[in-house]
Parts: sequence; C-alpha cells; structure tokens
Amino acid sequence: MRSRLELSARLPLTARMRELVSRAFAINLLCAMVSVVSGCGTGTQVLRPNAPQIAAVQTIQILGAGVADFTVINDRDPVQLTAAQMAGQTLALGIFLTPMLVVGGIGAIHSSTMAKRDEAHTAAIAQNVQGVSARSLLLASFIGALERSGRFRTIEILEQEPTEAGKADAFIVLNLISYGLMRVVKGDPDSLCGFAIVQARMRLPSEPQVVWDEVEETLAHQRYPLDTFKQDPALTRRELIGALEAAGQRLAFELLYPRGAR
Repeated sequence: MRSRLELSARLPLTARMRELVSRAFAINLLCAMVSVVSGCGTGTQVLRPNAPQIAAVQTIQILGAGVADFTVINDRDPVQLTAAQMAGQTLALGIFLTPMLVVGGIGAIHSSTMAKRDEAHTAAIAQNVQGVSARSLLLASFIGALERSGRFRTIEILEQEPTEAGKADAFIVLNLISYGLMRVVKGDPDSLCGFAIVQARMRLPSEPQVVWDEVEETLAHQRYPLDTFKQDPALTRRELIGALEAAGQRLAFELLYPRGAR
C-alpha cells in the first residue's frame, strides 16, 4: 500500500500532466481544423519569403478578406469537420494567378443536433461581441506591428483587390478563415477559449508565384466554461480580441523576421 507521502508527492505531477495534456489536445485540435479548412494534410509545407525578398520591400499594400462570422464550437467535434460541410466561395485575385479560398465560417455546417446546439450557443454569445470588427482588429494588429518596426516606408490598406500589380513592392492578403470560441478541454463543465484562424498570402511583382502562404492558428491563453462566456460580455470580448490581435502580431513577426534571417 502506498503511503500518504507517496500519494501527495504524485499529486502536483498529476495536475501538471493534466495541464500538458489539455494544451496538447488544444493544439492538435486546432491543427486538425486548419488541415480541414485549407484542404492540406499534415505533410504540407508552409511557404514563407526569404530574407533577400523581404529586404527589397519598402512599400506594401494590404487587403483584409474573409467572410467568417463569430462562431462557437462546443458540441461539434472540429476534427470531424470536412471541407464539404463548409459553405465556401472563391475569391479570385488576378495578381495572385491562383484563386484563394474564402471559407464562410466554421458555423456554416450541415444541420444536425450538435450543429443546432452550437448555433444556439453562438446566438446567445454573439450579442456579447456586437460591435467587434474581427477583420479590423486583425488588420490593425498586423499593421501596427509592421509600423512599430519602422521597417517599411509605406503601408496602404486596400478596400478591394487592386486592378493591376506593380504599384507596391508587395501585396498581402489576410484572410480571416474563422474565429470565435472553441472547446479545448472536455469535462464537466467543458472549457472553451477564444480562437482565430487566418491565412496570409503575399505576392511580389518581381516574382512569378506567391512567396508567402501560411495559416496562423491562434488560441487565447485562458479557458473558461461556456456559461461564463454567456454571463460575462466583457470577458468574452477580451478573450476574442486577444486571439485576433495575437494572430495579427504573429503573422507580422513571420514577415519581419524571415526564417533565414533569424
């Protein structure tokens, strides 16, 4: 029989293991969602610009894209979502040569009991984030990080895709694929956190192909029960805004500090 001392010594380790397992589950869950959204397998490599390509960029044009709506993923299993279950549309960007997928939000799922439950959760919490412009927050965070670096001479925000290429050294599209609250820990009660999934693509007039194509998946650090988000509008806004701003900052970091220059 184990002594009380042995058992008490094991408790901190068990709690730590639970925390690690929860974080690992959250990361794997979000990665699975990204694979579904982008249609990519785990073997797909991220395309990033190199240091010489970025060094030549002084002027940037940025377009915010995506038609995602706030969504809650609690009863549904994100791993089981498929591209066929999503309502999507193609945004043709002529200067990109290839079309870009704009997903109509992970909330656009086939009708089922779990989907309807999540729709009810979304409706109950969406009123807490009214007035939060997800795309604007994402762009402001991304552009703010670029401006603070002092690296670029001109950064221009576009309302629509340009009619011709060559007016800037680089053209970037930030596509907000999905955002909202997602269950990351199954329990009693379940724990959710804010999340954002964003695709960044960049084209240089001097290059024949896209030089940056990356999906950034961001989870807020804190986890709360679903009812807490329903009852606390300020907390819901804070966690959602935090996830969106973190996504923009991380993508800016990837642009400012190319892997070959670190």
